[in-house]
Order: sequence, then C-alpha cells, then structure tokens
Amino acid sequence: MNVAPAATNWFSPRQHLSPTTCLMTGFTPLFAVAAGGSAVWWPFAILALCIALIIVLITVVRLHAFVALILAAITAGLLAPIGSLPGERPSTSSIRDPNQPMAAWQDSAGTLRIEALEGAPPVGALTATNTAITLPGQKTSSHWVQAVELTAEGFGSTAGKVAIVIALASIISMCLMESGAADKVVRRFLAVFGEKRAGGVICFSGYLLSIPIFFDTFFMLLLPLGQALALRTGQNYLLFVLAICTGASVTHSLIAPHPGPLAMSELLNVDLGLTIWVGTLVGLIPVAVSWQVAKWLSRRLVIPLRDSSISKVADVRAVMDKPESELPGFLASIAPVIAPILLISLASTAAALDGLRTGSPGLYTAIEFAG
Repeated sequence: MNVAPAATNWFSPRQHLSPTTCLMTGFTPLFAVAAGGSAVWWPFAILALCIALIIVLITVVRLHAFVALILAAITAGLLAPIGSLPGERPSTSSIRDPNQPMAAWQDSAGTLRIEALEGAPPVGALTATNTAITLPGQKTSSHWVQAVELTAEGFGSTAGKVAIVIALASIISMCLMESGAADKVVRRFLAVFGEKRAGGVICFSGYLLSIPIFFDTFFMLLLPLGQALALRTGQNYLLFVLAICTGASVTHSLIAPHPGPLAMSELLNVDLGLTIWVGTLVGLIPVAVSWQVAKWLSRRLVIPLRDSSISKVADVRAVMDKPESELPGFLASIAPVIAPILLISLASTAAALDGLRTGSPGLYTAIEFAG
C-alpha cells in the first residue's frame, strides 16, 4: 500500500477541545494553535481578554454567569487564528491502494481512521497528483461557524459529566433542609464538639470526606449543614461556607483520585497509594492556614444567610424550632450525605486496583455501577 504525501495535519488530538472546555479549564490559549506564524503571545492575550470579558459581563452588564461563559467561549474561538479550529478544513491525509480505494483521517477525538471507499467515492479523484480527498459528510465549516458549534459541543460534553450529579446533590440538599435532617446532624455535632469548634469540625471533617468526591458535589451536599449551623449558633454564615470550601478545595488540588493529582501521579510514575497518603498529610498544612484565614475574614466581613431558590430562611427556622422527637434519626439524617461519599469512594478505590478488575470482574462491575 502506497502512502500519499500528507499536508499539514490540523487535527492533532490536543486541538480537539471546544472553546468551552478549554476556557473552563483555563487552557484555551494552549490549544489555539497559531496558523501562519502568529505571534506566540496571542494565545495568552486570548485568555486575558476572555477572562476580562467574563468579569465585565457578570459585574458590569449583570448578565447571568452561564450566558457570560458561553459568550466568552465563543469569543475564544473567534479570536483563535483562522484555520486552527478542528473542522475548518478537511483532512488531506490519505492512503492509496491499487486494488481498493481507501482513505485515512483523524476524527474529532483525534483517532486515526482508515476505511474503504466502497459505495462512497471521494469528491475529488485520488491520483498521484491529487492526494487530497473529501469524504462524504466531512464538510468544511467556516471559522465563525466552528467557533459556535464547538462551544455547543463543549457545553454538552461538560453538562453531561456534571449536570446530573449536581442536580441530584441539589435535591439531596433541599431534602436535608426541609426534613430537618441537617438540623439533626448539627444538633449532634454541637452536643459533641460545642459551638466554638463547629466551624473547625466542618473544615477538617470536610477535608477527609471530600477526598473521593468532586468539589461541586461535596459543596452542595454540605451546604445545608453550614446553613443550619449559622442559624443554630448565630455565627457568621461566611465562616461555615469558607469552612466547607477550605477542606474540599485542598483535596481537589492535592489528593488523588481527583483529576489533577491523579494525572501527575501517572505522568511521574508514582505509586497511587503513596500519592494519596503524602497528599493527605501535606494538605493538612494549607487547610490549617486557610482555616485561620477564613476565621480572619469572617470577623471582618459579615454575610447573612439569605433566601435562596431552594430554601427560605423562615422555613429553615421553623424546622429548627421543632422538638427533637419530631426530627428524623441521626443515622437517617446523615445517610444522604455519607452514602454518596462512600459509594464514590468505593468506585474510586476499585478503579485504582487493577487486581480487583481482573480477579473479580463481577464484584468490580457491581462497585463501579454503584459508584
């Protein structure tokens, strides 16, 4: 089989990220490859401009954050050098076989695909002088169209991964508040640790509990406890919000199986178990420092607990005035918080154990499904 000369490949796997995905992860400029010798600083300029645009749209224009992010993502695609977005031009890589016409190209995931052209003749004749072909359905889109289409694709991919989880966590959060379960847990915490230690308990217990779970899900699960603590103790609501954020954000940055630490563990070829233990111990330092900063901020900035779209302060107070006998039991109250964390922990641990996957595939499948 003879391989025809290939033009510049614009379809590397790293470039097949939508403006939405790139922008939300902070790496939009790294994937906007300059075409035709564009200045090396231009990608960083795109990042700075889009961040500034988001801030202006949210704080000055008062647009919803969702709309601001979508507009900034489209802007990132429009500002990328023309010809650098995937789908702007067809692949010019092809393979010629004297017995069977075939073509090779890279799909949207960056995977090299080789297929016969039976019943699907190329648009252009595949000859020694014409090695570029256009497969049916592989149309070329303009730069402006691709900027919008890739934004929509990226949003759909991101929403598919996190939207359902966040929605379910929000439902659990509302149920905890309205049933009195959050107040039951808070009453037990205060009885054991006292009001002065309530914030610290939330911070450091959250640090350990959030190891296997993403920050956004964990935040939505523990927020009802923070709200109930603020009403029960009369302390600044900001203190308990920062307590939840402090513990969960550190684990998200330093401890596997969160994506960043897990990727670094694989790249550096470091044992995963060692990474988790060392990350947990090292993370105690920034958690302790951040907790002191949280207490300092709460003494200088008071943020009252306000009505939200899912709960009203008056309704929460009414639940808190209920006698102990009318509240659900402690185990039933804390189960909606602990159960998702335990299930996700089991799934994360099972995924890291290759022996379980090969030795007990049935058990591994059950754990993976539950998590």
